[in-house]
Amino acid sequence: MKSLYLGLILLLLFSTSVVAQVQKIDSLKKWLHQHPQADTLRVNNLIELAYIYRQIKPDTTFILAQQAQKIAEEIKYLKGKAWALNRIAGGYWMKAQYPASLKFALKSLKIFETIADKRGIAESYNSLANIYNMENQYPKALQYYASSIKIYQELGENFLIARAYGNIGRTYYMHKRYDDALSNLQKVLNLPEAQREKTTYATVLNTTGDVYQAQVKYDLALQTYRKALQISEELQNSRIITYSTRGLSEIYQKKGDISQSNQFAERTLKLSKEIKYTENVKNAALILSTNYRQAGDYKQALDYYLEFEVAKDSMFNADKEREIRRLVENYTIEEKEDQIKLLKTEQNVQQTRVYALIIVVVLVAILSFILYRGYAIKQKINRLLTLQRNRLTEQNAEINQQREEILSQSEMLQQANDLKDRLFSIIAHDLRSPFNSLLMIIQYLDNQVFTPQELKQLKDKLYANITSLSEMLNNLLLWANQQMHGEISGKKMIDIQHFIQKNLKVFEIPAAEKNIVLQNEASDQVLAYGYADQIDSVLRNLINNAIKFTHSEGIIVVAAHQQAHEILVSVRDTGVGIPSDKINQIFTNHSKISSLGTAKEIGSGLGLMLCRDFVENNGGKIWVESQAGIGTTFFFTLPIFENNLANVVEARELS
Repeated sequence: MKSLYLGLILLLLFSTSVVAQVQKIDSLKKWLHQHPQADTLRVNNLIELAYIYRQIKPDTTFILAQQAQKIAEEIKYLKGKAWALNRIAGGYWMKAQYPASLKFALKSLKIFETIADKRGIAESYNSLANIYNMENQYPKALQYYASSIKIYQELGENFLIARAYGNIGRTYYMHKRYDDALSNLQKVLNLPEAQREKTTYATVLNTTGDVYQAQVKYDLALQTYRKALQISEELQNSRIITYSTRGLSEIYQKKGDISQSNQFAERTLKLSKEIKYTENVKNAALILSTNYRQAGDYKQALDYYLEFEVAKDSMFNADKEREIRRLVENYTIEEKEDQIKLLKTEQNVQQTRVYALIIVVVLVAILSFILYRGYAIKQKINRLLTLQRNRLTEQNAEINQQREEILSQSEMLQQANDLKDRLFSIIAHDLRSPFNSLLMIIQYLDNQVFTPQELKQLKDKLYANITSLSEMLNNLLLWANQQMHGEISGKKMIDIQHFIQKNLKVFEIPAAEKNIVLQNEASDQVLAYGYADQIDSVLRNLINNAIKFTHSEGIIVVAAHQQAHEILVSVRDTGVGIPSDKINQIFTNHSKISSLGTAKEIGSGLGLMLCRDFVENNGGKIWVESQAGIGTTFFFTLPIFENNLANVVEARELS
């Protein structure tokens, strides 16, 4: 729901069409190229370009805003610096990094207040309101929205006033205060047509439809969604269209008109996929799955349910990444506080040493004064001084030892917590989807009559889910064992060609079911040195993935040859390929990619992370090259063993 709210705020923030934005970007780029002078005009145009890019490429927003900030500081242009900081805050907000966004929003507000810039103060208030909204601090958000409206009214900014009232209405809707929500939304809807900004108007209509739906006023909701759909179609704004069609499909579902509900849900699903809007992909897929299940079409229901699961998992990963960023930021703050405490402790120790030194100096002075009183008194004082120095030395040693023990225990505890969190995250995430799918298939089998063909289809899906679950549990156990026990003994020489042939033999049946050709192009007498079980697991996972994502009649080639001081192994397929924006994520621990195979096989999402750990544990490295629609090749290297015929025979006997 928070993702939906984020999308609605974005629509209220930006009122220009896509075509107009492109024209504006081209115009600003051309101007900046022709006018390289570091002056206020360049700062202002960089800030304006950064604002436009905020909804398209937040990283570009950072670059442009930072350039503007640097020039503004050089020419002492305070207003420009404040707006640059405001754009940086907006970039962090778009990336859901709310603590960082809050930091820069407050910096910009301070400068705007110093130079008494009302427009800047109002925009800073609006930014702070948006941040507090996403952090579930609704009272603060509403307070800042109200403060921004007051200034917008003084400045006569009707569009910005409407935008703020729309945000307030959405906030009250999220809080289930429907009367307050409608009261604020009507302030936008009641504007004269000449004063309406169409994008904001259409978005507010969709929010009003959501309120009517929550109040079970389905006829009013239908009218409102249809009006929003008509305006968004005129604007050719795909994102707002999906809000309207999603709302219409929900209302028709509740009114029992399944045909109309399916029609609008299908449109929502298709358009949301085109614009990569995961929230409405998930919503539309669930609506369609529910409708087909009620109609008795269990195959269609299951297919849409799997799409719903994939979209939900993708959103889960995004939320998890935001949560991890928040935890890291909080941990950094706590770490700094601990450092401050440690410094204070060290300062206290230093003060103790200073006091001890003063005491020593005083005692030495007294000793010098009373030397004439005799050798016996002098010896006694020396013994006292020696004893005191020894005590101070022992205390310092104890303090240092305790500090080292605390730091060591803290590091061990942090590592244990990290391992525990990773294990629970993987188990909670990866066990859920296969078990949900199995449960749904079993429910469909209960008290239903199926044709032999339908039973075979359900049997195939059941087999695929059980196979996926077994594969995931096996990988999870291997990975957990490697994480908890680390380096293990048992490295030996390995005949890679033999290992490849053995694993291809294991996958002959699943490959034959899809008419996929398996080929072993490994060179003879290629010996590696490492852990046999781990290298076996890497080959098994990569070949299994290749079969999963290769279409019928495809080819999978596994090759290995010696180069320089290492062995290079590759697994190439003619499958669906990996999109370029996903390649950098596939080996990470927290950003697993959930997707279905060409025959709707369900992957565990753990295999590639396991491959990375095992290859690195054997002293090698792993990478991937891929083209969407053409195929994928995974490469990994292993340390070389002495290459001679006697060793080949011995390696085959050992394996």
